Amino acid sequence: MLKPANRSTVGDFVWDQFVELLNSGKYKLGEKLPPEAVMCDELKVSRPVLREVIRTLRYLGYLETVHGGGTYISKMPLNPTLSGIKLRLALEKQQLLDLWEIRNIIEVEATALAAERATDEEMQEILLASEEYHSKVVSKSTREETIKSTESFHYAIVAAVHNNILMSVLQDISNLLTHSRELSIQVEGSSERADEYHSVIAKAILSRDADEARKTMRAHLIDVRHDLERYLTKQEEKDEK
Repeated sequence: MLKPANRSTVGDFVWDQFVELLNSGKYKLGEKLPPEAVMCDELKVSRPVLREVIRTLRYLGYLETVHGGGTYISKMPLNPTLSGIKLRLALEKQQLLDLWEIRNIIEVEATALAAERATDEEMQEILLASEEYHSKVVSKSTREETIKSTESFHYAIVAAVHNNILMSVLQDISNLLTHSRELSIQVEGSSERADEYHSVIAKAILSRDADEARKTMRAHLIDVRHDLERYLTKQEEKDEK
């Protein structure tokens, strides 16, 4: 029997209740979900909360929406141990890796283009941003200051591509990028390794060596992915304790 959501952690509570409902077999694989009003009454929650749960499950592939036909349980069985907290961790992991993929697609080639297109003034801005980041790392500045500095370095590179749409795309996801950096920077040694990569990337751009710039940025982003995976693994281990 599902109970009313009466805790402060309503999101996790409803997730747990919803997963329980699915795992109980009340709804079958491939079956259409009932109307929102019915589900809100069953779960004792508002529509915004229910929609967040559905959006999360859809993102993870557990639900599928058919245009004009409603939302269905996918044919992928739910993990029977899935909890509200684990669901959020799984969602965050997928979002972070999706974001990393976007960075890998965009920034690797953007760095090569910057090496080809940057003006003398823009190259100096990239160099100064690299040196500023180095000073933040050496001086053990706060995470906020270090993150702001690395963002300045990466944006200086993209600015040197002279593509306004590209800049707009990165600005649109700037909050997601900042959040990703807030997590990866917590991994020991991440800032120091980034500092080394930034230095090599800046030198390659100043030398107009597009191949070296591209190669080093790719290596840098692969290292960032490893840091994100290390962070997420630690979070999952904490949840299991």
